[in-house]
Amino acid sequence: MNILPHLTDPSITAQDPYPPWLFRDINLSTATEGQGKGSMQPDIPAFARWLFAFQKWQSQRFVAENNRYYLMLGRRVHVQLPCSWQEGAAAYLQQLAPVTARAGHALTVRMALEHALHPPAEICTLLQNKSIQKFLFNLPTPIPPQQIAPLLEMVEFLLACRVMPILLGDINNLLRSGLLHNQRLNAANFTLYPSQRHMDYCPTHPVDSCATHFSWFIDRNGDIYPCGGLSGIASCRLGTLQEGMETILQRIAQHPVLNFSQLIQSGPLLSPPDPALVNRTHIPYKCLLHRRQIQRL
Repeated sequence: MNILPHLTDPSITAQDPYPPWLFRDINLSTATEGQGKGSMQPDIPAFARWLFAFQKWQSQRFVAENNRYYLMLGRRVHVQLPCSWQEGAAAYLQQLAPVTARAGHALTVRMALEHALHPPAEICTLLQNKSIQKFLFNLPTPIPPQQIAPLLEMVEFLLACRVMPILLGDINNLLRSGLLHNQRLNAANFTLYPSQRHMDYCPTHPVDSCATHFSWFIDRNGDIYPCGGLSGIASCRLGTLQEGMETILQRIAQHPVLNFSQLIQSGPLLSPPDPALVNRTHIPYKCLLHRRQIQRL
């Protein structure tokens, strides 16, 4: 069954190679600025302006192509918060939540375990109001025993609020901590990073279409990339939050490094798998190969 029926749609052209249904996810990587509490980037007003402009373009394309079905699909903003609630994460999330809700996007939050525990009252209110759809915990190795009880308490609170808790950590670490055998967590959705032995595995055929992997990735500087696997590579940057959607779309259509029509249809044209390449980035192996290939240009 073809799960991407519109890949051959005539609306996908060299002038506009990005069909709007590819952009269901927006990944927002934040960072604290200086030492001041509450000072975080990227700037929320700049992100809001860009998000509403993107939503307008996406909706117009859906209607023009008579693809109203895709307007009903879930669209998400994933935000990774690098600091504790008191260091600015709470204030940033309070500003971000109404912006994503107004744009019709669900909000997913990801934090280190030590930063996520003991959320303040205003964050608990956001959770109770279902302003956050999923909450992801980056688990340390090993998990400190004193953090297990607060983690269990927060997971139970999330489940009571109908917010999906997701634990991100090595399976062996979770087994040693006893979390996988705890009955209080049996309703949680576990997403587990594999052990390093599996991360180093090199698949025989790593290349397939990029259509299911593309999403906006916005870093702390407000720079925009087509996916997290290409973030930080200057030649793959699509624009910034300060630029208009038309400028970004024109840059995509005339990109000197990335052939988006080809990537959407068949994926990158890669050299044979590199058995010496070790994957410790938690991105698909083909994305790692593609990134390495571009860096060598």
